[in-house]
Amino acid sequence: MIFVFLKIRFKISIFQGANGSTVGTEEFGFADTSAGFTGVVINPADYIGIGTVNPIDSLDVQGGNMSDYSLGGHQFKN
Repeated sequence: MIFVFLKIRFKISIFQGANGSTVGTEEFGFADTSAGFTGVVINPADYIGIGTVNPIDSLDVQGGNMSDYSLGGHQFKN
């Protein structure tokens, strides 16, 4: 049996507003400050952004292989 142990160090910050982040003054989010990116943002319109600091929908996920489509007047991401 071989065991591998990894030591991972990172610092996660919870912030509101423009407190050292790239989000607006009325937004709330989580950031990995050691990697220099914001992971999750909640804006005043209650939109949640994952991988983006400017969510434009109720749940806006950036990255990966997603496509937009509409059905019955509703927008979806797949």
